[in-house]
Amino acid sequence: MQKAFVVPLTRTRRPALVAVLLLLVAALAGGGNAVTAADTTPPPFTPLSLALANFSTVGVDPSLGVAAGKLLRQGLAGSPLLDLKESQRVQDLLATNGPKLLTNRPGAASALADQLKCRVFVYSTLWTGPDGSKFLQMVGIDSRPRVARLYATPALPWPEDATQQQSRLLAALQAVLPPVGRVLAVLEAQGQTQLQVFPFAGNPLRGDTAYACFHAGSAEQATARPDFLPPLWTGAYSGPLTTASKSLDDVINATPGDGASVEIGDLVCLSLTKEVVALPVAGRLVLSDPPYAQVVKDEQVLGLTPVLVPADALPAETVLKLVNFEDKPAQLAAVDTLQADQITLKELPLVGGLEIATDPAGATVSVDGKELGQSPVALRNAGAGDHTITAKLAGYVTLEKKVTVQRAQSAQVSLALERQMRAVRLISQPEGALISWDGEDVGKSPAALPKVAVGTHTVTLRLAGYDDLTQDLDVPFGDKPAEFTLPLVKLVGTLKITSLPAGAQITVAGKARGAAPVELADLAPGDYEVTATLDGYRPAKRILTVKARESATVAMDLARQVGVINIKTVPAGAKITLDGQPRGVSPARLEDIPAGEHTVRLEVANLRPWEGKVAVTDGAVSQVQVGLLPLQMEMSTGGAKPPVQPIAPTPVTPAPLLGGIGAPTDGRDFEGAEEVPVTFAAIDLTDGQQHSWSFPLLKPGETETSASEQIKLDFLPHADGGVTVSLSTRAPLPTGFTVESAAGTLVTSVPGVRALHNPAGVRINDPGLKGVKLTNSGPEGNLQVTLALASGAQITTTNPTAAQPQLTLKISRPLLMGGSKRVALTFDDTPFIGYTERLMKLLREYRVVATFFVVGRKAADSPELIRRLHEDGHAIENHSQTHPHLTALSPTEMRSELDKCSEVIAQILGDRPKYYRPPGGNGNAQVDGIARGLGLAYAGWDVNVHDYNTPQAQLIADRVVSGTRNGDIILLHDGVDATLQALPDIITRLRREGVTFVTLDALLAPKK
Repeated sequence: MQKAFVVPLTRTRRPALVAVLLLLVAALAGGGNAVTAADTTPPPFTPLSLALANFSTVGVDPSLGVAAGKLLRQGLAGSPLLDLKESQRVQDLLATNGPKLLTNRPGAASALADQLKCRVFVYSTLWTGPDGSKFLQMVGIDSRPRVARLYATPALPWPEDATQQQSRLLAALQAVLPPVGRVLAVLEAQGQTQLQVFPFAGNPLRGDTAYACFHAGSAEQATARPDFLPPLWTGAYSGPLTTASKSLDDVINATPGDGASVEIGDLVCLSLTKEVVALPVAGRLVLSDPPYAQVVKDEQVLGLTPVLVPADALPAETVLKLVNFEDKPAQLAAVDTLQADQITLKELPLVGGLEIATDPAGATVSVDGKELGQSPVALRNAGAGDHTITAKLAGYVTLEKKVTVQRAQSAQVSLALERQMRAVRLISQPEGALISWDGEDVGKSPAALPKVAVGTHTVTLRLAGYDDLTQDLDVPFGDKPAEFTLPLVKLVGTLKITSLPAGAQITVAGKARGAAPVELADLAPGDYEVTATLDGYRPAKRILTVKARESATVAMDLARQVGVINIKTVPAGAKITLDGQPRGVSPARLEDIPAGEHTVRLEVANLRPWEGKVAVTDGAVSQVQVGLLPLQMEMSTGGAKPPVQPIAPTPVTPAPLLGGIGAPTDGRDFEGAEEVPVTFAAIDLTDGQQHSWSFPLLKPGETETSASEQIKLDFLPHADGGVTVSLSTRAPLPTGFTVESAAGTLVTSVPGVRALHNPAGVRINDPGLKGVKLTNSGPEGNLQVTLALASGAQITTTNPTAAQPQLTLKISRPLLMGGSKRVALTFDDTPFIGYTERLMKLLREYRVVATFFVVGRKAADSPELIRRLHEDGHAIENHSQTHPHLTALSPTEMRSELDKCSEVIAQILGDRPKYYRPPGGNGNAQVDGIARGLGLAYAGWDVNVHDYNTPQAQLIADRVVSGTRNGDIILLHDGVDATLQALPDIITRLRREGVTFVTLDALLAPKK
């Protein structure tokens, strides 16, 4: 039997299924007895589940790929044979997983098929050869077998005519789609031929449908083929066939088309076009990592990987070429079957070099806006690509030049600077402003400066009634005087207007200003009449005074417009329904009905119901008088659907804080005297929980303790490796306590109290704090609390206050870099009450720091929770104010969403965030530009397992661990119970692989 163009995507194989082989043998033994069961209903048709990736383009206009994809989808539109998966989520997952599939990554096809509920994926590429000729390549991945299989066409010429293009696309797609059936029997009688066809893998064939047929080998060989979905057809085109409208169980009758030469064992495929792409039966399928590398033989491009090189082109010495990767020679040996070659390309360094000199030397040189120093200068690690070099020198024309840096190459640039002076004319609007030029008064506007150096100068304008204007002016090179017109801004105030209810149309001084809430920052000082109108409500009006540089706020309360409906019927006693709600029986007076149109329905048993629209006007009475008529026909109503039962929320029980361990207040007696110290059990802080230890005290001269004389130490570990120790007493701490630190220790002295005994203290299991002991010193009574610190630990002391009477010692210690790999764990949508606390405790237990992207509105409602996250060492970043789709907003609304969220974080923590992540990843260049203007850098991700849509914790953990590489950013979501369950497994397994968890800022910070 001929070999087929199929490459398994994993290393496992599956034996043939015996049951279908028995079915085939039994059908062949049945001979020519063709029986049609007239009353047999054909099995339900299952279309082939197919996902088409967006076209890739190499060397051609990307719009050509978009047009080709549209042509292919138009050709398949409405086809009952295919179940096309067309959604944004499908395209996103195909784009993300495409390189894994096209580079033969094990398990990638099965994993993607499980996510999309789709069994076949198709990728297409349009590319241009050295002579400008365009080519098409198509790859299909069939994930229905246990061993997923890859089918590929060689490079096919791309026609210019749109009709021919669609035919070529459909023919290529047909070539890589897996067959769906095989001819079981050929029955000839009275000069007519009838076929019997059976499906593969339970995918039934549809009745009264055209299919394409291909020779798959002789009848004897057909019985030995796997019962599985077979590999791609390898024989010649047999012709078309049409199935009957009735089936024989899972076998269906069919009739061959004109000129068809159909044999037993022929494959039956989807008939998308009459054109057939004839694929060779032997050759090499070349795959590369990454894909889309050119396979070049004798300066001729054979195609882009993955590409089929037919046997008649072998053996061949080829070179794989891909931009920014080293050329890779490959020897393709001759074959008489299909074989696959997997080739990994080595990426070139991402940087090159720049050496910059100027004439004269000493100019300040910047590359892409970043200053390097004075010329001559060198940039050893310049990113490959285009750069803009700027040279500035006082008294010379600023020179700008574009330079292209190639990877692993150094570019030398020489810049000749030109000295220039120029006359300047300054005009203010309005005129008459006093002008200061570089700190010197030069008169009133308009003013002429006969000679100034070309470059940047600072000008200040002052005019009564207007804001002072200070602006940097760049005087460019030129022969004629440079003229600058500077508009002055009149002094204005700000008016903020809200309405209750929100959304009222606001008019200020007769000018419409949009829907409330609105903020007007362009109002001149004075009195303004503010009017608020809203459909269904009475207008509200107020007079407000606006002052310069001040903000005034007004709330417009609107009263709802209501009216009355009087209803009378003949006969009386009709059941009244208003807008679907029962309102008693007639006659009736319905009060406080919102103005507008309402639906009134009147019903009396055995009389025809009446229904009509009634207009209600504010403050008016609408009359409804109806005479109900006898029924003229029977009326019936359908049964009402049972109400949906709400799902009760699952209560969350917080983990209890552990109490004092080994505390002397637990009723045990101390052993020994002051000369024999007592040692207590260890406190383990590695579980992330809070612990306490307390001890009775004595006042000098006393022999017994009282309940009020106790000292208590609380230990709270943090996720970043630190721990907070709080020291307090039942009574307020005595004045005069001291805190002294030395190498490895911290000693706190509390005067006026002593320990009854002299305990050796508590051993602490923690990376930063090793132990605590208490000692007595001084004749008048002085208790010393000594903390033994680990190497590198630092102490921050917070003295007692009236609000916080305890002494707080914050022990900070940098996270130990336990592994050679670094990743950032990030959580979106924080905070979630009941979930964020559990997440914070879990991260404390594993001493893992993370980055939380918070929603500003939610953070403002839970500021203490955000502060606790920050104190634990986690990074707090921007996830917008209300979690909208930013790309659907206006630029003003985009800026407001990001700026308000940053302001909320700044008010809680004192610092504005550095990064932002758009909700749902919905960002674009406009959003990114606005964010950069607010000092926010975009924070994307490398690993996204869609945990909010994955209820299985083990599946979340497996996807995160398998998809995470060194330097990756992991995206998870706060408020997801399955994520909380998966985190311990994720952290443990990644640490086992040498991973250290750091904040996003630490991950992205440049290495020193």
